[in-house]
Amino acid sequence: LRPFAHWIESNFAAAFYREHGDRLAAIGRWLVGPPEDLFSLIAEREYRDGRYTEALVWVDRAKRLTEDNPKLLLLRCSCERKLGRAEAARYSCEQGLSINSSDPFLHSELAQVFLALNQPNLALSSLSNAQRGLRKRLLVGYSFQDLESENVLYRALIEANQTARKVRETFGISRTHEQILEEIAWTPQLHKSFAVDNSGIYFSANASGRYNLWFLPGGKASRAREPVVLTNGDLAPFRIRRHPSLKRIYFVADQGGHYQYHLYAFDLIHQAIRQLTSGGSEAEYEPSPDGHLLVFKRERATSQDLYTVDPDRGGERRVTSNGAEKRDLVWSPDSNRIVYVENSRSLVEVRLEPARQRMLLDLAGSEVRGPAFDASGERLAFVVTDPTGLTSIQMIDLASGARSNVTSRPGRYIDPKWIDDQHLLVREMVDDYYELAIIDLITGEVHPLGPRQGVVYPAEVRPSTGEAFFFLADQKTATSLERLTLTTGDTERLLSMDWIDEREIVSANTISIEESERTVNTYLYLPPEPQPKEGWPCVIWLHGSSGDFSPRWNAYAQYFAHSGFAFAAVNFRTSPESKPVTPALAAQQAVEVERLREFLGKRRDIDSRKVFLIGVSDGTRILQDVLRASPGIYAGAVEYSPISESRWETPQPGLPPIQVFVGTNDPEISVLKRLWQILRQRLAGTRVEVVTLFGEGHDLRGLACNARVLEETARFLRGLPPKQQ
Repeated sequence: LRPFAHWIESNFAAAFYREHGDRLAAIGRWLVGPPEDLFSLIAEREYRDGRYTEALVWVDRAKRLTEDNPKLLLLRCSCERKLGRAEAARYSCEQGLSINSSDPFLHSELAQVFLALNQPNLALSSLSNAQRGLRKRLLVGYSFQDLESENVLYRALIEANQTARKVRETFGISRTHEQILEEIAWTPQLHKSFAVDNSGIYFSANASGRYNLWFLPGGKASRAREPVVLTNGDLAPFRIRRHPSLKRIYFVADQGGHYQYHLYAFDLIHQAIRQLTSGGSEAEYEPSPDGHLLVFKRERATSQDLYTVDPDRGGERRVTSNGAEKRDLVWSPDSNRIVYVENSRSLVEVRLEPARQRMLLDLAGSEVRGPAFDASGERLAFVVTDPTGLTSIQMIDLASGARSNVTSRPGRYIDPKWIDDQHLLVREMVDDYYELAIIDLITGEVHPLGPRQGVVYPAEVRPSTGEAFFFLADQKTATSLERLTLTTGDTERLLSMDWIDEREIVSANTISIEESERTVNTYLYLPPEPQPKEGWPCVIWLHGSSGDFSPRWNAYAQYFAHSGFAFAAVNFRTSPESKPVTPALAAQQAVEVERLREFLGKRRDIDSRKVFLIGVSDGTRILQDVLRASPGIYAGAVEYSPISESRWETPQPGLPPIQVFVGTNDPEISVLKRLWQILRQRLAGTRVEVVTLFGEGHDLRGLACNARVLEETARFLRGLPPKQQ
């Protein structure tokens, strides 16, 4: 090291600012490295301190010792731009891009140069290249790059998006058609579970490629909110909970979407993940209020039972043994009792010390959901759904067993949360939206609160601060995190990870189709471009069994509308949750889809020769039933994460072209069985295109996967000929 140290002393030390001890320490870390690396490091530090001329000197000294590389040219470009030498900066950036044409940081810097040269269109083009490059680096490196690098990339992506939006607003420039589609396809998804504490909010999102744990710094004193990613890899964290006192987060996760969930603890101090369970699939759990235990449901092929585990010492304890269906676990405030829903109709209480179990409620013919203890642990609020589908919020006194209805009018209420001993916060379904309301337990009155005409997801109430937090999706935002002041009803948007421009959003037209015994709600999105003479080709969307379609911002609706397709989403009749679909219900669902097609065929703005079906999950069952009943009606069909039924084993001639997307980790079907059915259908003369999504499960979580599905579907449907009539 002596010759190298001597070289530093004679060539560098006299020119350095000796008062900066941190820089001297940094130099020490480079004593065994080449001189050009040391010069580059010094140039970066000089640049960060605003000494652009001095930084440029060190860049040039480094360049004399090595071949040109993009990193040095990026730094030179930045220095020259800061010194007002825009043309020289442009040359340096373009020289760097000639070496590495996909470097997103060079594209971002070149965009700033173009802005300095008053060339906003070229700046936007460079920003688009930067966004693509940053997304690619995030997606490719999610499983092996360090978290600091991942956060640097994400912050750079945010900055590129912010700059592009500001440029478009300043110069009145609209996005190109391709840029709109790209923004829709790459919109991140946020999982609807989260945890709140005094420091901020923990949530799960796939903005870095796959679902990972993120943190949003919070508190009313904090207004600069940029989320940071805390984990990376194949564990997708869902059902996020916070330890009541320790710096620890709990979550459940599977690997690759195979739905075999286990329980994990994430140490926020040491950034370490620890697996807590491994017996079966443990997708539902809750931590006790005192933090000493976790209760979880272990689900096996034919049984479900509850266990507790000490997250620090380990050791599981089985607390139920009848194997019956269980859900909606909740702890009493004293951490000694657990209440849960059994077989969708009963409320059961388990006492840990002394061990005891009792049935609180059994309602034959009705469905029970969402029990919630009050602060005293003496009362329990819950939801009861009657045979007509209407719900009420009821309450039981645990000492006397007395039960009462606390809602003055029937509705569609879910998720009761205690605000204080006289008020509950609930979600209520209104016209296919989910909205918040407060129930006064004395009068039974229901008072709407918070956002209207949007989908509010389960809220977390903080009685000590008089606030509620929740995710919201509406027609203008994909998903946002909101804070609600319970006394005033005022909301504050804390987070939105998309960059959707409201001027580019296609709004839904509500259509009501009268069917026997009920009205079928349908939402129609029409392309914003001039209508073709023959009308728009139309996609009919068949949702899965997990819920109805709400007229919120929807990536599929927006993407297909901007791709020149009308998009019609039908809210067909569904089976009660956890109940199998009966043959009568399946037939009724097919009839409702056919009624929609007949209605669309009469519209002048729809090309009746180009009507397509897209089904997702259980929607593919309806798709197959409709196609097989009317093989000559539809121009094509697309299946996302299909299910497989034996009645489709026999191929049927005359079906239209079909595109099938299947994940290799999909646990809902036998992939080989479905591919065998597809092969047999091909032999019967049907054109079938299969898109295999490696590493994806049933719910298609990957951000790149979602973008690919949209792009491939639009390509497939555009290439299909109209149906002869």
